[in-house]
Amino acid sequence: MKIGYIRVSRDKQTTALQEDAMDKEHCERVFTDKMDGKRFDRPEFLKMLDMARQRAARARWGARASADATVDAAGSQGDC
Repeated sequence: MKIGYIRVSRDKQTTALQEDAMDKEHCERVFTDKMDGKRFDRPEFLKMLDMARQRAARARWGARASADATVDAAGSQGDC
């Protein structure tokens, strides 16, 4: 799943061009903040990071479980 992030500095600025770019990249989830770039408390950016971390953790767990199954299968074949 592709996720994206859009930030514009002011409410008067439009996100249309960035939204088009996200569509072209087939992003399934896009987070948008409308605030000054100097601020570090960007709620949607933090939500995006949380989502990315959760997905990465699941991917690592899935890869690990798959590797364990491969080792178990190899071990079983060696014992035969």
